[in-house]
Amino acid sequence: MSPDSSVRVFAITSHQLVLTGLNTLLTDHPGNFLWLGGYPPSVSLFQELERHHPHIVILDDPSLNTLPTLPAHLAEHHIELILLTQSDELKGLEVQIQQGVLGIVHTSEPLGSILGALHAVSQQHLWVPARMRERLLTKAFSFMTQKSNKNPSGIHGLSIKEKELIRLIVHHPEAKALALGEWLGIQESTLRNRLSRIYQKLHLHGRAALVMFAQQYHLD
Repeated sequence: MSPDSSVRVFAITSHQLVLTGLNTLLTDHPGNFLWLGGYPPSVSLFQELERHHPHIVILDDPSLNTLPTLPAHLAEHHIELILLTQSDELKGLEVQIQQGVLGIVHTSEPLGSILGALHAVSQQHLWVPARMRERLLTKAFSFMTQKSNKNPSGIHGLSIKEKELIRLIVHHPEAKALALGEWLGIQESTLRNRLSRIYQKLHLHGRAALVMFAQQYHLD
């Protein structure tokens, strides 16, 4: 499989054991994934993200604590986020989903769970630990519904072209930005800017939240 067709995976961690484990896992089981390596949380991290252009970032809990603006930055650049966590505290994990984390893997789970999360997230599907899935998803989706109910006015600010893009994403949630741009007859950079404006108007982070919102308000 050519690099251009692969899902590019990058890790952010200061723990060498985590990095070694991810390197072994994705080297031995590459599948559709291209392992880009990892980088510790630091001020130069954002330059590394620009250089590598990942599709998915794997991040551990401590790194997230030192980079509070990272989820918003990744959402703005249409990069999906998987969190490696040692926490069993539901409220904190709910907050992470609300801020744009699309995959959560507990460190006590088998290593193969990371591959499951990568496959799900690469298709814009939410992935959380099985033992807390029902409670976590119910609460997170309830929050999204309550939030969107309080901010439906953003719909009225959408342009015809923005609504067209939303409908296209709802019907093709797995399509890459390049393909979406070709279907609409616009440059990929134009599409990304348009999508960023949609997120800002609707107070959303990521495609999964956008698809849910669009279905709820019949924008599909």
